[in-house]
Amino acid sequence: MRLVIALIVWVAAVGAAAGLSSVVAKSAHTGAAAASAASFDASAVKATDANSLFIAANLEKALAIVRRHYGAGARIDRLVIYPGYLDTTIVTPGGETDVYVNSAGAFEPTSTPATSGSDPLIPLAKIKAGDPAALAQRIATDAQVPKSGLHYMIADTDPVNHRFEWLIYTVPGTGVDYFHASGPAGRLLEYRTNSTVGLQPVGG
Repeated sequence: MRLVIALIVWVAAVGAAAGLSSVVAKSAHTGAAAASAASFDASAVKATDANSLFIAANLEKALAIVRRHYGAGARIDRLVIYPGYLDTTIVTPGGETDVYVNSAGAFEPTSTPATSGSDPLIPLAKIKAGDPAALAQRIATDAQVPKSGLHYMIADTDPVNHRFEWLIYTVPGTGVDYFHASGPAGRLLEYRTNSTVGLQPVGG
């Protein structure tokens, strides 16, 4: 994996099951939180807080920091967004840079040697600041899971069909492990806790 957080998520064709790994949340959370400034605990920010990155204006500020350093044309491996921070990897022919930005504006890059990988890269411009907020609103409306029930979101490419996708993971107890959509207007699927049938349409 190119991303500093140990993260393995695969989602097959619509209707196929995808395994939820509890390591995803713990690893991403621990790694980025340890890198945050002592004066600000990014891990303590909740989805409904005023400084949450699930709010479009706040995420736009964080993305603007990344664009300012690497340009709007930068290409990323995947993007993980928690309420208190985002974490991604900028990939260039000469190497990779793991980038952490928290909702207080702290920017912490870590350069690493280039690694071989087959996952398609995502143009940074593909990430729209309003998409997580729109997805959260749609989930609240269609799936009856409020924003407070959302844990983190991942912008990635499907390892099978290489299409761009959003994976929205929930906090325990919502009855849904995660949601899947190609974007705010895309088909919304859910993987219910202890499901034996895999991804299913919300409300289906």
